[in-house]
Amino acid sequence: MHEYCILSDADKVQVKNLQDISIRSYHILGYLTVQKDGYVSLSFNQKDMYNLITQHRKKKVKGSDANAAISYLRGKAGDDSYFFGKYTLSNVNRLENLFWADRTSHIDYEYFGNVLTFASTYNRNVYNKLLIFSGSNHHGHTIIFGCGLLFLNEDISLYKWLLQTFLEIIGNKHPRLVVTDKHLSMREVIKQVYPYAIYRLYAWHLHRNACEKVKNYGFLNDFKELIYVNASVEEFEVKQRHMVEKYNLSSNYWADQTYELRYLWALAHLRNQFLDKLGQHPNVKGLTL
Repeated sequence: MHEYCILSDADKVQVKNLQDISIRSYHILGYLTVQKDGYVSLSFNQKDMYNLITQHRKKKVKGSDANAAISYLRGKAGDDSYFFGKYTLSNVNRLENLFWADRTSHIDYEYFGNVLTFASTYNRNVYNKLLIFSGSNHHGHTIIFGCGLLFLNEDISLYKWLLQTFLEIIGNKHPRLVVTDKHLSMREVIKQVYPYAIYRLYAWHLHRNACEKVKNYGFLNDFKELIYVNASVEEFEVKQRHMVEKYNLSSNYWADQTYELRYLWALAHLRNQFLDKLGQHPNVKGLTL
């Protein structure tokens, strides 16, 4: 039975050097196999080599994930003149913000940037917040205009930097409509950076929160209907009161707070104001939601 041992120092150097120039792991193994005249002549197996590569990668980025990310963005910018990456450092030389967008993002925003959506993944990854700038194309498919990372605690100034940086890289073209979640910090920054944009809440976020706060399938259907109902404000108010009574939500804090923001999510409250304002902008004629 063939006995395996660790890689020799010479083999380790070759593996690391080949991995550093982006040669794939199985190609490295194939190269070493040919070099040694077949698998039977190898003093190690596939798992040994993969373990070495994994350790090498971890050592390169250990304690310096930010440096690795910045180096990667610089490399992309060198290959693509339309690629844009920007970051800020704190007074202790720690990464605060990171933003990037590529050529496709530029082109997509030029054609479909009238409506801008912010989607965040707060506390769902090893960093504090991932913020995605996105929209929809003429096929209704989601397209990405740019991405940002907040590495430190949330602060209005950090949000503001991301939004201003995004505006900078897309040629100062302001969105006509901004859709985001109920996060108060983000709402405040949007008003400052995009003062002429119409602002509304993301229906998907509202429905997801409703699933968490009111665990009733019938309510979820009624609430979704309330968001999109094609009715007058008066008719909306009647339906809203009926829903609250039907599901006994008169003392539900989430329901009260959501109702207070109805002018940002209910079509009945948005319709006239939304269409009138968009009609003032010739670039968005024919735009409907």
